[in-house]
Order: sequence, then structure tokens, then C-alpha cells
Amino acid sequence: MAIDAYEIRLGKVFSTDYRFIIPSFQRPYSWRRENMLELIGDLEDAARTPERPYFLGSLILVKSGGNGSRAQERQYQVIDGQQRLTSLSILIAVLRDLETDEELLRDLDALLLEQGNKLQGIKAEPRLTLREKDAGFFREYVQENNLEGLFALKDTELTSNAQRNIYENTRAAYDEFCNRSTEERRAFARYLVDGVCMIIVSTDDLAGAHRIFNVMNVRGLPLTAQDMLKAKAISSLPPADRDDYGKRWDDAIDLLGESAEPFFDTLITIIDHGDIGHGDSSPFAAGAFDRYFNTHPANEFVGTVLEPYAHAWLHVTRQAQDQLPEPVSEAIQTLCDYGDATEWYPAAM
Repeated sequence: MAIDAYEIRLGKVFSTDYRFIIPSFQRPYSWRRENMLELIGDLEDAARTPERPYFLGSLILVKSGGNGSRAQERQYQVIDGQQRLTSLSILIAVLRDLETDEELLRDLDALLLEQGNKLQGIKAEPRLTLREKDAGFFREYVQENNLEGLFALKDTELTSNAQRNIYENTRAAYDEFCNRSTEERRAFARYLVDGVCMIIVSTDDLAGAHRIFNVMNVRGLPLTAQDMLKAKAISSLPPADRDDYGKRWDDAIDLLGESAEPFFDTLITIIDHGDIGHGDSSPFAAGAFDRYFNTHPANEFVGTVLEPYAHAWLHVTRQAQDQLPEPVSEAIQTLCDYGDATEWYPAAM
């Protein structure tokens, strides 16, 4: 396994040297408004001393291109860094939307979109491609400069939690920067491109990249229990199956919304006959599901465990819109009347 590691400026990260692809086994874009505002605050504090560079952590990448065209050779799967790359893209899009100088606007646009070069075999593509479910949404509204259209969307038109986070974080960043003067925004943009640095760690081996991730201290939103389970399960599938089952996984999680983590706590009780506290990811890392995956493939887990139990969770927590048979519905309602007790969830599911 060959490993390369080097420090580069952010302006070079968002350049023709890289095309970042978020693989299907990764979690969706999960940063919330408070994460975006914290990033903006940190960067603005650093920009007050422009002579000093600001280190924004590491990107862990797997080189996914082969010996084909130049465009293929610079494609990288993002193992760690999706949250920061997506949030930085949102910041750049907001700065571009508020910019009036045509030359600076084109410079900002080039950070988000590959302009294409027929002689070099490079198609016009976004520099960052999110997971399939959210890639078109992110490209249309953020990367291709349609923030007005984004802000006009109704909540019912946002079809995933990731899209809601993209909407909320773009709105938060826009509200922050529209109150800055033109010179303040331009100074911030210059520092973002020339003063912010990242360490890029790349390898050609997916398993090796996961090992690197596990031993590095990385900045960002900590992985949750189900994030680690998804990465382990979906990456174990043949490459041809990952997109399909990754999408099915995400669809099930989007149904659960904010209750995804307690759902997985309950699922451990069902699958492993164990018990963990909410938000404690260590049993996943220690292999709480290993006994299941030792005898069952990951695609079977998605189809016969995750999807049906996600629907069952919605019923027992009274979130489902469709009606159960009346005796069953009455029994569940009686159990719900006991208050906050959830010990009966596994048996009911």
C-alpha cells in the first residue's frame, strides 16, 4: 500500500488536480447550522492575521482513477473530509453569489466547477460530487449558482436530511456574509484560498485508508454508531452493488430522521441481544454486529433487517402515517401511554 501525504493550500485543493467523489458507503452530509457558524468564526479569526496560515485538518483519500484519461487519474474517493469539503464549497458559493466583480466571480466559480478542456480530455464537472442521492441537488443549487432557487424551496421539496442541512447551512452562511462589507468578504475569500491549508493523505487501497482514518485525530463531526456500521457494511459489498445498497440504507435512515441513533441502539438489542447507551459508538467499533456479519452478507442486512425494522420503529414510536390493524394499534398506544419507557420496543418490533 503506497501512501502519499503533503500539505497544500485550499486554492490547490479546489483545482484541476483533484476531483473528489463521496462514495456510497459514506454517511450523508451531516453538519448542522452550529457547525457551519463555528467554521466561519474560526476562519474569520484566523483571517485577522493573514500572514499566518491556518491548518484545517486532513483529508484521507483513495485514488480511484486508473491509467485512463487525465480526468480519471485525478479522481479520489473521500474517506474523511466530506463535511469540510461540502461546507467549504457552500462558503465559496455564498461568496460568489455576493460578489459583483466579474473577474473575482469567475475565480470563485472555478473553485467549484471544472471548466473542462477537450484537449486534455477533461469534462466540465463539479470539483466535489456528493453521494448519488444528493449530488444533483448540490450541483444545481450550490455549485451552479442558484442560491435564489435554493432559498425558495419548501421543506417538502427537500427529500433527505442532507438536503435540509445543505439548505440550512447555506442560509446561515449567506446571512453571515451579506452583513459584511465588500472588502471584508474579499479579504476573507483571499485568505480562504491562500491562507488555509490542509494535509492530504492519499492511498490506492480502501482498507488501508480506513486504517489510516482509525489512527488519525481528525477535525470534524464525530462518526456516530450507525455511520461506522454503514461504512463497514456497504464497503464490504462488491463495487457494483455499493451505490444501490448505499441508497437503500440512506432512504431507510431518512425515514427515521432525528430518531436514527436510538433506533440503532434498539437494533443492537434485537440483533446482538445486548444493550448500549444512546450515542455510545464503542460497541459498534468493538464488533457488536460481527456475529451477524460473520454469517450474513451486508446486502441481506439492508433488505431483511434495516429496512423492515426501520418501518417497524416508525409504528412502535407512532411516527408512521399508515394504520395498523386496530387491535395492534391499540396495544401499541397502551404501551406508549406508560411514558418514556422504551424497554418494550425490541419485542414489539
